Amino acid sequence: MSKYPFKITQRYAVYKAFDGICPWCKEPVDFIASHIDHVLPEVLLDDSAKLEDLKKEFGLNDSFNINDYENWAPLHSYCNLEKNKKVYKGAGFVRKILEKCEKNKKSAQLIEIRLNQQPEKAKLLAQVQDAIQSNLLNIYELQKFALKPEIMDSNDDELNNIKNELNGKVAYQNKKMLHDLLRMMKNQTREFFHAMMKEMGADWAFSMSGDAKTVDGVEVKTLKYGLVNQVDKRFDTTFIHVEPRFSNKQFIIDLKAKGQILETVICDIEKGVDWSVYRDALRKHHKAALQQILKTIND
Repeated sequence: MSKYPFKITQRYAVYKAFDGICPWCKEPVDFIASHIDHVLPEVLLDDSAKLEDLKKEFGLNDSFNINDYENWAPLHSYCNLEKNKKVYKGAGFVRKILEKCEKNKKSAQLIEIRLNQQPEKAKLLAQVQDAIQSNLLNIYELQKFALKPEIMDSNDDELNNIKNELNGKVAYQNKKMLHDLLRMMKNQTREFFHAMMKEMGADWAFSMSGDAKTVDGVEVKTLKYGLVNQVDKRFDTTFIHVEPRFSNKQFIIDLKAKGQILETVICDIEKGVDWSVYRDALRKHHKAALQQILKTIND
C-alpha cells in the first residue's frame, strides 16, 4: 500500500492522463477500482544506491522523482500485485511504462491545475475518494452519494462517468447481496426442516420443490418446503411456500400455504438479518398445519 498521501486531484489526473487504461495489461480500469501505482516502488527512497542503479538502467533523468507524475500510473488491483512481483525482472516493459508516465506528465499536471480551479468538483471527487477508501462497505451510503443532484443532474462528462461507475457498483452490490441472502435463507430453511424431521421420528422425510422466477435481476425460486409422512399419506399436505423479495433496504419473505399468506417476515438489511425470527415463523406455521391436519383426521 502506498505511503504517499495522494490528493484526489492527483489521483484523478493520473487516471485521466492515461485515458483510463491500465498500462500493465492495457485494458480499461474503472476510476473507482484503480490503484495509483508507483512504477518504481517507494521503498527505493530508503535505498539511494539501488535507486541510482535503476535510474541508469531505465535511462531516467537525475531529476526523476518517485513521488511525481513521471512515476505514477493507474493499475487494476490485481495488476498492481502482479507488477510488484516482477518490477525488476521485466526491465523492458517497466521502461515502457515509465516512458508513458513521462509522456503523460504535463497533461496530468494541467488536469490537476484545472481541478484545483474547480473547488466544488474537487470536493465532489474527494467524496468519491472517501467511498473508495472505505471499500464501499455501506451500499446505501454509496447509493445516497450516487443520487446526489450535482452528480445525477450534471452535464459534466467526467462527473457523469463517475455517476455511471457508482450506479454500476450499486447495482452489482445489490445483486450480490440479494444472491447471498437467498443462499442463507435456503440454508436456514433446510436446517430447520431437517431438525424438525429428527424431532418427529423416522417416519418423516424432508421434501423441497420450487419454480424459478427473477427478483431484481437475480433468478430465484419460489420454494415449497415440507415434511411428508412416509407411512400415513394423509400428512403429505404439510407444506409451506417460501417467497422472497427485496424492497427498499428490506429482505422480505412471504410464508404461504394454499395460496394464502400466513406471515410476512421483514428483515432490515442495514441492521442485519435475524434468522431466528424466520425460523420461529416456520416452526409456528408448520406446527399449525400439522394440528389442522390432525383435527381434520379426527373429525
